[in-house]
Amino acid sequence: MAEVTIGESAAGQTITLARGDQLIIELPEIPSSGFRWRWTPGTGDILALQVQSNRPGAEGIGGSVMRVFHFAATASGSARIRLELARSWQTEPPRSTFEVGIQVT
Repeated sequence: MAEVTIGESAAGQTITLARGDQLIIELPEIPSSGFRWRWTPGTGDILALQVQSNRPGAEGIGGSVMRVFHFAATASGSARIRLELARSWQTEPPRSTFEVGIQVT
């Protein structure tokens, strides 16, 4: 079982995992602005979201944090993960998106 950690620079790429591997996605956000990264399930049955958390950034209180998503590769196949940076109370298009292809062997 391996841990694969990716960030903004992996956008648009395809990530290859083995069954049982952990995929960790880290993206910067500023919670005090109301913009938060969110994931909408829809990747099929090959990935399971285990945990979402924040890790403090360098700016301290009121500054940016890293939003961390932990996924487990549970079955073979392919899928896409799409995360959106948006305010939960607004219906406008997201400020930013992050998308990667996933191939589980």
